[in-house]
Amino acid sequence: MVGKQKIGGRIAYAIDVIPKRHERYLFRGRSWVDAEDYALIRAEGIPAKNLSFWTRSVHFVHMYQKSGAFWFPLTTESETDARLFGTTDLTIEYFDYKPNVSLTTGKSMEVGQQGTHP
Repeated sequence: MVGKQKIGGRIAYAIDVIPKRHERYLFRGRSWVDAEDYALIRAEGIPAKNLSFWTRSVHFVHMYQKSGAFWFPLTTESETDARLFGTTDLTIEYFDYKPNVSLTTGKSMEVGQQGTHP
């Protein structure tokens, strides 16, 4: 842990991430974890292992947000430096989440069914 920081109005623990192995699905960078819910708020870094011969480097930022009692992806941004095409930026914005679980009963609801509150 390298400190605390406010992200999106919430206090988060900043943690440096250094993988012990160089594998495709691991990354080197920093993660921010919500101090109240212990949920991932942000992850930023580079892959621990180069993904392809065709890419020189990749840098990414994943952001998450709390909606009700759940945490969902908010955005994914990446910048890739490719050998043939140069630098490419990609941004994915996630929205319109509709969880299928009633918080009052804890039971799964069918699509189109509305939850009832006591």
